[in-house]
Amino acid sequence: MAAIINIFKESILDLRRFTDENDEAYNCWEVVEMILKPFNCQLKQHKGKYTITNYHELNSPAWIYDWDTLTLQSNTMNTNVINADDRKYSSTIEQQKVKQLKGVDITLRTSDLPEDITGRDLSHWTTVWIKKYYSALASTEDPKILVMYSLDPGTGSENNSIKLASPFSISKESDDEYFILQFDYRLISVTQDSTVDTSLPAGVDNPSSYVTVKIEVQYPDGIWYETTNFALTNTSWKTFLSTGSSNVVTGNITENWGYKVTSSGQYNVRISIIPTPGRENGTWKSAKWEITDIQITMGSRTIYDTQFYQEIETSAAISNYETEMYVSDADQVSFLGALLKYDVASEAYTVSRYWNTYGGTEEIKLLDIYARNILNNRARYKNYLKLKIYDPSNTITFNSIIQIKDRYYVFSTFKKDYLNEKIEAELIELNVVKQTYAPIVEKTLTTVNGAEETEDEDDE
Repeated sequence: MAAIINIFKESILDLRRFTDENDEAYNCWEVVEMILKPFNCQLKQHKGKYTITNYHELNSPAWIYDWDTLTLQSNTMNTNVINADDRKYSSTIEQQKVKQLKGVDITLRTSDLPEDITGRDLSHWTTVWIKKYYSALASTEDPKILVMYSLDPGTGSENNSIKLASPFSISKESDDEYFILQFDYRLISVTQDSTVDTSLPAGVDNPSSYVTVKIEVQYPDGIWYETTNFALTNTSWKTFLSTGSSNVVTGNITENWGYKVTSSGQYNVRISIIPTPGRENGTWKSAKWEITDIQITMGSRTIYDTQFYQEIETSAAISNYETEMYVSDADQVSFLGALLKYDVASEAYTVSRYWNTYGGTEEIKLLDIYARNILNNRARYKNYLKLKIYDPSNTITFNSIIQIKDRYYVFSTFKKDYLNEKIEAELIELNVVKQTYAPIVEKTLTTVNGAEETEDEDDE
């Protein structure tokens, strides 16, 4: 996202991230912490306002929203650094030292959601699908039903077909993964072509002799593989489910439980009607059928927690900071806690992958930025001060960053005495010099969302 975009307004999270293993909701404060933490942000309340701040950004844009309507009131640069060299201080200043860190160890808690993996509403026929029919429109009775009408069996690879307007991404996690296609369908009508099919009794209009549904899958190599053909004969609703279907295997791409994930990359599906093989001499003059409730989901798989580690390689420190995260980037939209963005043009949800600090060009994972901010701030021993500072002009607030000489400080505690025009506070030094880092190290754990994976016991 660009620096002019408010990530907390534009980002989307699945609400199931905020329930525990017993399906109990976390409290509001826990939810706020989960969301703000990977961005190094804090929630503060001061002078009748709630403020979200990232003190690693000395000066950056500030968005102000109306509490009741959440409408944007202003968006201006926030100059929050106040030079206090010429201020008066209390005669007694207590100083302590905060020790430096070697590394940051983050455990990301996640799992896989049994949801559609395309990141879009597959019933949005106008923009989500490319339709190659004489007519293909949403039903006037139920807009979630697509009514397709063909006047020409045709011979082209995309004739009488629908496919996703843009592919969907799958991140391969293991060698035994597959995805599943499911939809409901029915035949409305079919009329025989004037060409006589001599294999049929005279005057017989047998739909099963004319129309076949063909399923194709496009893999990351860009090739479309034909997987399944079945006769379109039913005039009442019926469900197609790739799991357990008698799929036609082509190039060992399709498994009889779904469509094998061969590699990470872009996938697509195409659903067509074609003349029934062997019946090409007696095909249809017109064919009308309907489809609804299309779902593309991952087959049963386990997404494990991930450990991330970042360090200052040249540091002589020995201590690490350990923490847990529940919200972050993800490889695909079905990961629990994935940060998503909705693309209006494609009507699809997309995952966040690479981020920059404000004004930076790092293009790295969000958790890497989080770890680097922590380490930059703890790269050396720093000051912790208890003092009283005079503020007769009332320009210092709890959100201010105080500059004393060449060092910056943020408030840990803040108490204003308006009568005596002074602030009693505890300040902790903020180190802002960026260190040099290698890419963050990732390690797959054996836990799923913080719990050890359990195996089903065999029936006795």
